[in-house]
Amino acid sequence: MQMKNNSESQLESLQGDISLYRANATDTNSMQAEFFAISTQLEGQIAGLRRQLADLELLMLSLRVIMKDQNNPIKIKMQNSNNQDYNYHNYRPVLRIQFN
Repeated sequence: MQMKNNSESQLESLQGDISLYRANATDTNSMQAEFFAISTQLEGQIAGLRRQLADLELLMLSLRVIMKDQNNPIKIKMQNSNNQDYNYHNYRPVLRIQFN
């Protein structure tokens, strides 16, 4: 969530930069140079955000694996506990009487 807010604030900052560049550009050549500079900057930022996204996806995957490994013993204990409860409640003692 914080990464999303950070990305949104970066984009808002860039929008302000684009407006400023547009106001300062007076002729076609300078506008083309400004456009190239802005597009290069945006491409770099997009590449950085893609790397961050890939890193976060790897982190999420590793956390899922860790959580699965940590949850397996808990699941086994719960299943064993449920089986023991089930067996205990269904247990009916048998009275055996022997006659001599």
